[in-house]
Amino acid sequence: MLKLKKAEINGKANNADTTAEAERIQGEINTAGTDGETAINAVTKDAAKKPAAKDSLTGVADTKKAEIQNDGSLSETAKEKIKKQK
Repeated sequence: MLKLKKAEINGKANNADTTAEAERIQGEINTAGTDGETAINAVTKDAAKKPAAKDSLTGVADTKKAEIQNDGSLSETAKEKIKKQK
């Protein structure tokens, strides 16, 4: 489809009978390009979710580390080993 549109656009520009018609056709081409660019720029991802998810995971990890640190049945060596695994 893209190749057909390119061929159609190139055919129009090359077959204009007058300067005014060529300018009108070029205006249509410019408008189509601008409309396409606007449509592409309108597609965005919601980046706000990523920082919130990261903060949530960091909070969970900190909580788990605190639980390990406060566990009196584990030696310091065992606590460090468990923390590195998580």
